[in-house]
Amino acid sequence: MRKTNLMDVRLQNANTILHELELHEGTTNTEIALTYRFSIPTVTKIVNVLKQNDMVQYLGANQSSGGRRAKRIGLNPDYRNFIGLFISKHIVYLAVIDFTGKVIKNSSVYCQFEDTPSYWESIRQLIEDILQFTTAPCTCGLAVPGICDYEHDQIIRLDSLGISSLSISAVRKHMQCDIWINNSEKISGLAQLYGKEQYTNAVFVTLNRHISGVLILNNEIFTFSSFDCAFGDMIISRESKHVSCGPAGTFNSLCSSSFIIDLLRKEGIEDLYDSFFQALNNGNEHYLQLWNEYLDHLAVGIHNIHAVFGINVVVGGEMANYLPPYFEELCCRIDRLSALVPAKDYLLFSEYGRFDSAIGAALDARKEYIRTNLPILLQKQEEA
Repeated sequence: MRKTNLMDVRLQNANTILHELELHEGTTNTEIALTYRFSIPTVTKIVNVLKQNDMVQYLGANQSSGGRRAKRIGLNPDYRNFIGLFISKHIVYLAVIDFTGKVIKNSSVYCQFEDTPSYWESIRQLIEDILQFTTAPCTCGLAVPGICDYEHDQIIRLDSLGISSLSISAVRKHMQCDIWINNSEKISGLAQLYGKEQYTNAVFVTLNRHISGVLILNNEIFTFSSFDCAFGDMIISRESKHVSCGPAGTFNSLCSSSFIIDLLRKEGIEDLYDSFFQALNNGNEHYLQLWNEYLDHLAVGIHNIHAVFGINVVVGGEMANYLPPYFEELCCRIDRLSALVPAKDYLLFSEYGRFDSAIGAALDARKEYIRTNLPILLQKQEEA
């Protein structure tokens, strides 16, 4: 077992300080020292390194009650930008964040997935277009709806893209840049955690073309061995209804985004979700019946997940953008199944919705950039 040395301790302390600045902008060295029981010289030394390398900046000074005024510090938003992409079967979602984690741009592009050079060239061009938009240096992250097996250089379980696997090194070669690649559900969970304290314990469920999710406990993300929480395989109905993403009666077959995608494609409609909800709002009786069935099934799925874990359930993914207007209605349907804990007390919708995975990919790139570069900065300061 490797012994912990002084550099390990300094690195851990530096990460703690950066995390505190993610949560509380405008804090002071003294406040950090008191919160984490660090010595003030320890905090000052690390903050000076971060300031010298432009990771943090001074935001002004507190009012003085006598003596020197304490300087407030915060992350420098212009230090670096991070680009995140999420590849789904029909759409590519993009997001750009600054160093504080603030989303400064997001968009989506209709792009049918194909594992071909021309497809990957179009993805690379999307990144190039974003690079023209930003003036800060950039690092990229990619979210994929499968499991990343780095040891064998494979992304597997890509059923929702219509293939079995991809080569990680081949994707990076197509991108022509060093890009961080990770599982979309896992890093969607990262997007929920970043800069927040209310999701200390929660189950995050993504309603994409496949339903999956992660368990968040004490601010740590758990995915159960190499696979995500397979919520989509949960049986919630005996109805014999099949869609492209799973067997009859499963959460996947009844509540994934394929519910709408496949319906509209049968009717020759290409703009996916918006057409459905526009028709729904205009009183389309057929769509209204389907949507009521959808909410009933979704209520069963959410109820079952909460019954097992007993903590907050956060719903994200492509469908989450359209669910907030139906929050009260959905809660009523859940409470009819069991009113031991009112659904409104534990059900939350992700603030990022369909951009969860793209923002998570950008945050994952940020995390990996810090993990790789922070030790180098601290070591240089130590040797100076």
